[in-house]
Amino acid sequence: MPGNRLLGQQGEEYARRYLEALGWRLVAANYLTPVGEVDLVFERTPAPQTALVFVEVKTRSGESFGDAAEAVTARKQARIVAAARRYLAAHPARDEPDSRFDVVEVYFVRGKPPRVRHIAAAFGPAD
Repeated sequence: MPGNRLLGQQGEEYARRYLEALGWRLVAANYLTPVGEVDLVFERTPAPQTALVFVEVKTRSGESFGDAAEAVTARKQARIVAAARRYLAAHPARDEPDSRFDVVEVYFVRGKPPRVRHIAAAFGPAD
């Protein structure tokens, strides 16, 4: 659906700005592989050790369907992890041991300011 695609793009842009406001640096967006996609890849700073954060963004135009993060199913998580592994293989200098997977929910509810819920370390590799 074109409307859903536009909403998703707006959510990713809002999440990007939110994480950049935390001082994080964007290193990749919409990293697409044959096995899956990572919405955003950030370098988290400052930290005792720089980390890569693979971010799945879920955007909703309402709050009546439960938390957006619930849409990040085990199957979706596996595809994101597989895409992240491809990213790390293609960028060996970025293979930080403390990489993690976050989910950022963005809610655009009519008549209310946008709301962000950031779930750090929301999931991880199964192995």
